[in-house]
Amino acid sequence: MNKVVIVTKARSGSNLLLSLLNSHPDFYFHGEVYKPGFVATFRTSGKFRRIYGVEPIELRENDPIKFLDAIYSTSPRKQKAVGFKLFFYHNKDVLDYIINDKDIKIVLLERENRLASFSSLLIGQRTSTWQQQVDKDENSASPGTVKVDFKVEDLIEYKRKTDRTYERFRNRITDPSRLFEARYHELLDSEFQQRLVSFLGGEPNVPLEAGVVKQNPAKLVDRFTNAQDVMSYLESAGLSHWAEE
Repeated sequence: MNKVVIVTKARSGSNLLLSLLNSHPDFYFHGEVYKPGFVATFRTSGKFRRIYGVEPIELRENDPIKFLDAIYSTSPRKQKAVGFKLFFYHNKDVLDYIINDKDIKIVLLERENRLASFSSLLIGQRTSTWQQQVDKDENSASPGTVKVDFKVEDLIEYKRKTDRTYERFRNRITDPSRLFEARYHELLDSEFQQRLVSFLGGEPNVPLEAGVVKQNPAKLVDRFTNAQDVMSYLESAGLSHWAEE
């Protein structure tokens, strides 16, 4: 069994990536199990309670590295790859441990269009809706109908911090063979998917299926109340290609 961690930032397509991986019979992935405040989408929480006799969050808070071992040990052993997603800010000690443990494979997920992740984050904060299922009721409210205000200085700061976070992380990986770089715009590409499946040790030529759909408009300027201000900034910064995703 390959131990795996998906390392990323919020609004980078991690829900889509998880749904794709969990559609493959050889893979078993949990959600944000180190999310501050609660353990999110820990799929074997029932088995964990029977073995450890405590709530997952209790062990996680008292001994985050022992909890890491429990994530893998309570997952189905027949799977070729077992993992979870970890945002950079979730737990520094765990992130450091993962970087230094050469037995753990890392999938580094990045959404290179910073305007896309920035706008998605703002809309998610406004609506408290972080993913949308494929079978979602067509008559229910959609985050795609919500528009947010654009402030140039906020995007510039978001981009600066995000670029720096990814650069620092990459510089700390000494063995590139255990790192797989995944980019948001590639996630639904079949060739990319097969490279990822191969990296994780799964059976090849198994189609991956997405269980979630894109929530917000592909034309990114339409996510903002002041769309012209967005377009003006993108053109002046040489980032016109960020206008759509």
